[in-house]
Amino acid sequence: MYNQKKPQLSKGQGLISILVLINHKLFRMKKIYFLLIVILLSSNIFAQEIIAFNPIIVDEDDTEAYEKNNKEYMVKLAQDAVDEKEISGWVLLKKMHGELFPDNDVNYILVSGFESINQLLTRPEWWNKSEEKFGIPIDLISNNNMKWKEIELYNTQNQILSEGEGKFVILNWAKPNNMSKMLEIQNKVENHFKKNMNKYGMTGWGFATAIAPQGKNFSTALFWDVYDSFEGVLSHLNNQAVNIGIADNIKNEFNQIVPDGWDSRVIFQIIATTK
Repeated sequence: MYNQKKPQLSKGQGLISILVLINHKLFRMKKIYFLLIVILLSSNIFAQEIIAFNPIIVDEDDTEAYEKNNKEYMVKLAQDAVDEKEISGWVLLKKMHGELFPDNDVNYILVSGFESINQLLTRPEWWNKSEEKFGIPIDLISNNNMKWKEIELYNTQNQILSEGEGKFVILNWAKPNNMSKMLEIQNKVENHFKKNMNKYGMTGWGFATAIAPQGKNFSTALFWDVYDSFEGVLSHLNNQAVNIGIADNIKNEFNQIVPDGWDSRVIFQIIATTK
């Protein structure tokens, strides 16, 4: 957003979308969730909540079927879970441009939102209701050949939602050297974006701090910028769009806290999302 230096990419950076366990094989992943906690668009997934990213690698030959199944079946099951207050939101993101670490082969991220860590850990297996709802076993809906990567958990600090439909999102990772100061800066950024987002097609924005994994090679902050067009995200990356008019002192403060620039900035397309 602000720092125009060449991004310094983190070798150990893991990836978001998100605890949406649509494959019966992932039941065993519950143990990982507990370990993670112990060690610790206009998409309505990003609210004042816990965000879980579940990065996925889907073979190129299977992407069309994977997206179709998620749009026809999984998003409806996820919406039922939202309506029942089992989760607060669900989004499927498809990588379009940028490098992801530690595994750049990741081409999708499943994102789930939760009101609390307790809700994350105690939610029912809503994805397993496909046969009850559609008469189709989950085995026939999910892709057994996809690879699930390490889950990432974040805690939302700032958030803007609008009534507009988000179609693309930029995910930005960084390692601020002063998180308290970063929180102050993002309050100022939020005020600026709220006043100007409608004229540039921005439909959502947010800032979150990392819960897990943690370590010297992992990014500690996540920012997202949601737009209603691909032109919007490209303009944003070019320091235009809603970035126009941000006060110089805010930019300077940001660059001091993130002197090496972004760890990574990646454009995703929103494939399916709950309301």
